Amino acid sequence: MKVVLDPNVLVSAATFPADQATTKVDASLIHYAIFPKPTSAAGPNVLFTVTDNAMKIAHEMAITLQGATSEEGAFATTEAMGPGQTKTLAVVLKPRKYQLACYLPAPDGKTHYQMGMHTNFAVT
Repeated sequence: MKVVLDPNVLVSAATFPADQATTKVDASLIHYAIFPKPTSAAGPNVLFTVTDNAMKIAHEMAITLQGATSEEGAFATTEAMGPGQTKTLAVVLKPRKYQLACYLPAPDGKTHYQMGMHTNFAVT
Protein backbone atom coordinates (compact mmCIF):
# COMPACT_ATOMS: atom_id res chain seq x y z
CA MET A 1 0.00 0.00 0.00
CA LYS A 2 1.27 3.44 -0.92
CA VAL A 3 0.05 6.38 1.18
CA VAL A 4 0.95 9.98 0.45
CA LEU A 5 0.11 12.51 3.15
CA ASP A 6 -1.89 15.42 1.77
CA PRO A 7 -3.27 17.57 4.61
CA ASN A 8 -6.18 18.64 2.41
CA VAL A 9 -7.34 15.05 2.03
CA LEU A 10 -5.97 12.71 4.66
CA VAL A 11 -6.41 13.29 8.35
CA SER A 12 -3.23 11.23 8.78
CA ALA A 13 -1.21 8.63 6.93
CA ALA A 14 -1.61 6.23 9.86
CA THR A 15 -3.56 3.05 9.41
CA PHE A 16 -5.82 1.57 12.07
CA PRO A 17 -7.02 -1.85 13.24
CA ALA A 18 -9.95 -3.21 11.21
CA ASP A 19 -12.26 -3.10 14.24
CA GLN A 20 -11.78 0.70 14.42
CA ALA A 21 -13.17 1.33 10.92
CA THR A 22 -16.10 3.73 10.87
CA THR A 23 -17.06 2.22 7.49
CA LYS A 24 -15.99 -0.98 5.74
CA VAL A 25 -16.15 -0.94 1.95
CA ASP A 26 -15.92 -3.98 -0.32
CA ALA A 27 -14.60 -2.97 -3.74
CA SER A 28 -14.84 -5.40 -6.64
CA LEU A 29 -12.53 -4.81 -9.61
CA ILE A 30 -13.54 -6.33 -12.93
CA HIS A 31 -12.51 -5.62 -16.50
CA TYR A 32 -12.37 -1.83 -16.61
CA ALA A 33 -14.88 -1.19 -13.78
CA ILE A 34 -14.82 -0.66 -10.01
CA PHE A 35 -17.85 -1.46 -7.87
CA PRO A 36 -17.62 -0.25 -4.24
CA LYS A 37 -20.29 -1.30 -1.73
CA PRO A 38 -21.35 0.98 -0.20
CA THR A 39 -20.72 3.85 -2.63
CA SER A 40 -20.08 6.33 0.18
CA ALA A 41 -18.65 6.13 3.68
CA ALA A 42 -18.84 7.78 7.06
CA GLY A 43 -15.32 8.90 7.91
CA PRO A 44 -12.77 9.25 9.04
CA ASN A 45 -11.56 5.60 9.30
CA VAL A 46 -12.42 3.86 6.03
CA LEU A 47 -11.33 0.25 5.47
CA PHE A 48 -11.40 -0.88 1.82
CA THR A 49 -11.27 -4.60 1.04
CA VAL A 50 -10.37 -4.69 -2.64
CA THR A 51 -10.75 -7.87 -4.73
CA ASP A 52 -9.66 -8.34 -8.33
CA ASN A 53 -12.56 -10.31 -9.81
CA ALA A 54 -11.29 -10.05 -13.37
CA MET A 55 -10.59 -13.33 -15.09
CA LYS A 56 -7.24 -12.52 -16.73
CA ILE A 57 -6.09 -8.95 -16.05
CA ALA A 58 -4.24 -7.50 -13.05
CA HIS A 59 -5.69 -4.38 -11.43
CA GLU A 60 -5.00 -1.90 -8.63
CA MET A 61 -7.21 0.55 -6.79
CA ALA A 62 -6.05 4.10 -6.22
CA ILE A 63 -7.87 6.73 -4.16
CA THR A 64 -7.68 10.22 -5.67
CA LEU A 65 -9.68 13.39 -5.70
CA GLN A 66 -12.41 13.33 -8.34
CA GLY A 67 -11.09 14.02 -11.82
CA ALA A 68 -7.48 12.86 -11.35
CA THR A 69 -6.42 11.28 -14.64
CA SER A 70 -3.15 9.70 -13.51
CA GLU A 71 -1.72 7.86 -10.53
CA GLU A 72 0.35 10.94 -9.70
CA GLY A 73 -2.77 12.32 -8.01
CA ALA A 74 -3.23 9.21 -5.86
CA PHE A 75 -2.63 9.37 -2.14
CA ALA A 76 -3.45 5.72 -1.38
CA THR A 77 -3.02 2.78 -3.76
CA THR A 78 -3.06 -1.00 -3.51
CA GLU A 79 -0.23 -2.77 -5.24
CA ALA A 80 -1.18 -4.41 -8.51
CA MET A 81 -2.97 -7.68 -7.88
CA GLY A 82 -3.87 -10.61 -10.05
CA PRO A 83 -7.25 -12.22 -10.57
CA GLY A 84 -8.73 -13.58 -7.36
CA GLN A 85 -6.36 -11.64 -5.08
CA THR A 86 -7.55 -9.35 -2.29
CA LYS A 87 -5.78 -6.38 -0.66
CA THR A 88 -6.85 -3.92 2.00
CA LEU A 89 -6.45 -0.16 2.31
CA ALA A 90 -7.04 1.43 5.72
CA VAL A 91 -7.15 5.19 5.28
CA VAL A 92 -8.17 8.11 7.47
CA LEU A 93 -10.08 10.44 5.12
CA LYS A 94 -11.59 13.89 5.44
CA PRO A 95 -15.18 14.42 4.26
CA ARG A 96 -15.18 15.17 0.52
CA LYS A 97 -15.71 13.60 -2.90
CA TYR A 98 -13.11 11.10 -4.08
CA GLN A 99 -12.46 8.85 -7.03
CA LEU A 100 -11.50 5.18 -7.01
CA ALA A 101 -9.49 4.26 -10.11
CA CYS A 102 -7.08 1.83 -11.74
CA TYR A 103 -4.22 3.42 -13.66
CA LEU A 104 -2.43 0.27 -14.85
CA PRO A 105 -1.68 0.08 -18.58
CA ALA A 106 -3.94 -1.96 -20.84
CA PRO A 107 -2.55 -4.07 -23.72
CA ASP A 108 -3.48 -1.34 -26.24
CA GLY A 109 -1.32 1.25 -24.43
CA LYS A 110 -4.19 3.12 -22.79
CA THR A 111 -4.59 3.03 -19.02
CA HIS A 112 -7.45 1.17 -17.38
CA TYR A 113 -8.64 4.62 -16.24
CA GLN A 114 -8.89 5.73 -19.88
CA MET A 115 -10.97 2.62 -20.55
CA GLY A 116 -13.50 3.66 -17.89
CA MET A 117 -12.11 2.01 -14.76
CA HIS A 118 -12.99 4.72 -12.24
CA THR A 119 -15.95 5.65 -10.08
CA ASN A 120 -16.89 8.42 -7.66
CA PHE A 121 -16.86 7.82 -3.91
CA ALA A 122 -17.88 10.20 -1.10
CA VAL A 123 -16.79 10.39 2.54
CA THR A 124 -19.12 12.20 4.92
